[in-house]
Amino acid sequence: MSGLLITYGRSHTPRGGLRTNPLGKRELKTSARLLHSRCQEAYSLIRTTPPTEQILSTQAEKVAQALASKIGTCETNLLTYILLTSMQIHHTPTLHHQKRVAELCRRISDELGTNNGKTTLLVAAAVIHDTGKLLIPTNLLDQRQDLSPSEIRIIKEGHLLFGFHLLRLFGYSEEVTELVGHHHAMNGNNPEGLINRPISTEGQILIAADHFDALTNGRGYRDGNFSTKKVAIEEISRLPIEREIIDALESLAVPSASAGRTRTR
Repeated sequence: MSGLLITYGRSHTPRGGLRTNPLGKRELKTSARLLHSRCQEAYSLIRTTPPTEQILSTQAEKVAQALASKIGTCETNLLTYILLTSMQIHHTPTLHHQKRVAELCRRISDELGTNNGKTTLLVAAAVIHDTGKLLIPTNLLDQRQDLSPSEIRIIKEGHLLFGFHLLRLFGYSEEVTELVGHHHAMNGNNPEGLINRPISTEGQILIAADHFDALTNGRGYRDGNFSTKKVAIEEISRLPIEREIIDALESLAVPSASAGRTRTR
């Protein structure tokens, strides 16, 4: 897990707390458990209410304040460690999905010759892009059928909005939070602040990698369906994603299908 953690060289102060303290391993794990429990409490408060962005933002602020009172100011890599540890407690399949997507984003970026700074930001966003699923009970994440429309909405839209606002409150950079906020943009789901904002090349890479991993590894709420790599790429190619990105993904995932193809870089 530690191989994907990113340090930006500056501290972040979650809103609501200014205390600076070096965090030991025990305190990091305690903080992860606190984050997990507060996210679950947040769900219990909204499960009977339509999850508007304002409601989700308010709950995200309460969670951020609770964590801030515990850890104060800390480096981004420690915050990321807490988020990943909390996801490990909550839902290991989502943790593994985030790590696979981050690695695939890195490989696509390398294939495209993306500069190191943009790749670093992309990987930093990818490894925490589903942070908002800390809000969603595991029985919903693992349920294969019979989800109500409101449950589907909280899974697909709620996790995006909750995660976006939570990461902003934690002090992640605008570049990282924008990438996270855009990762379901092709489905028409966007935080209000990102509506009509163009999706960057890095954002499109994250969307392609996220779709690919979801299609080829399955999701509980997708009825457990899996696609072959070739079929997944065919489906992703129908999205408004730059052709270069699709070609790079295909060359990495299905080398035989792209053998001999020359790409313009």
